[in-house]
Amino acid sequence: MATSSAKDIVPSGSFFTRADGDWNYFPWGLSKRGYRVSPKLRWRLMTMWLLSAALVVISCVGAGSTASLICPILTQNYPSIAPYANSAIIFDSAAVAIAAVGSLLVLGLQCVALRLALNRAEPVPPALTEEQNRAMRARRWKELPRRRQVDVDLLLFGLLAASTIGAFLCFRRNTAVSLVEAIILSVGAVLVIAVWISMRIRISKAARLLQGQQEDAEKRIVGPGR
Repeated sequence: MATSSAKDIVPSGSFFTRADGDWNYFPWGLSKRGYRVSPKLRWRLMTMWLLSAALVVISCVGAGSTASLICPILTQNYPSIAPYANSAIIFDSAAVAIAAVGSLLVLGLQCVALRLALNRAEPVPPALTEEQNRAMRARRWKELPRRRQVDVDLLLFGLLAASTIGAFLCFRRNTAVSLVEAIILSVGAVLVIAVWISMRIRISKAARLLQGQQEDAEKRIVGPGR
């Protein structure tokens, strides 16, 4: 599949029809190498993705149940940690950590299974260059309704405000449990800031690239010396 324009490309990880009835599949992104897959292999890959998604959901749901089972056992055998186990912030953090570990294990197994399934598939060239891929993401972000972009920022700032205020209140209580809670909330606030900054940097770089491509296209249309 030859490198093409970013204009009408669907999101990465998609299947593209071929004239011979097979599909081109790009599991690692449109700017990475793809694979030619048959309809039978495509069905297997889609089933694999659905199974992985179901296992991630199960791991997230089971994380709370696991934490609920572990906490009473720990408090009975180790009474000194009962105040920590009874803290909602610490409990939720433990559940999130368990869910994250379970999800990472599922995704790791999925990657291994995907590589094995595509081991004998015919490779195909990337659908887009890296610059085209970044420009496509920038264009799609700009095409989102302004309200939705604001909603994303408000969500992140809301999480940041809640984490910061919670950490401040926990520090003021000045107990062993509250200090642990404050540290957890502070780490959460730092992660939210990192996500927002990373998102803005990537959008800014892609937007500049998109603007440069548009200016180059205008120069080619107008022609030199005009």
